[in-house]
Amino acid sequence: MDSERLEYVTQRYPQLQGRLLPLAPLFMLSAAWRAGLFHVPGEDQAHVPARWFVLGLAVAVAVSYPVGRWYEKRFGTVSQPLTKSPVLPMVAVIACLSLAMWIQGMVRWPFSLPAALLGMAMGAVGVRQYPLRRHYLVAAVVFVGFALLPAFGVAAHVRGILFDVAIAVALVIVGVGDHLLLTTTLHEVHADV
Repeated sequence: MDSERLEYVTQRYPQLQGRLLPLAPLFMLSAAWRAGLFHVPGEDQAHVPARWFVLGLAVAVAVSYPVGRWYEKRFGTVSQPLTKSPVLPMVAVIACLSLAMWIQGMVRWPFSLPAALLGMAMGAVGVRQYPLRRHYLVAAVVFVGFALLPAFGVAAHVRGILFDVAIAVALVIVGVGDHLLLTTTLHEVHADV
């Protein structure tokens, strides 16, 4: 086995687990709701759809814990050094997203600056950590493609639906890709060993 790959995976073990995958169905449900495929009780009242989304988010987070326990049972535990934690880059991207949304509101560009920023962030991970995380390049293409929809005249309400779909698709690509990287690199821990 490639020792650099093993070191990479063990140093990033917590973030390679498919814990984000439960969020994908939530975003697909949100897209379906936005498309009018189903209704939620009280949706005509202010803030009620957002409350349903937060409830779905809570369920997805709750489901992520058994997912983490599955990895722990199958592969054991590995501590992650603070230097390999994704927290600081994630905070930077979130701060830049807030700025991008503010700029987008001020300047009417023919593309979505926040979606382009998400695409660039995903692309940066894919390029910097290539070939191990090349699946991030596919997720980047999803967001860049979405970012270009305004230039093609796609209506705002359709873009709202497609944004949820883009998030769900990117979560599946990243979650499955990271899961495969982890499971093809680490060996299962057996209780009798």
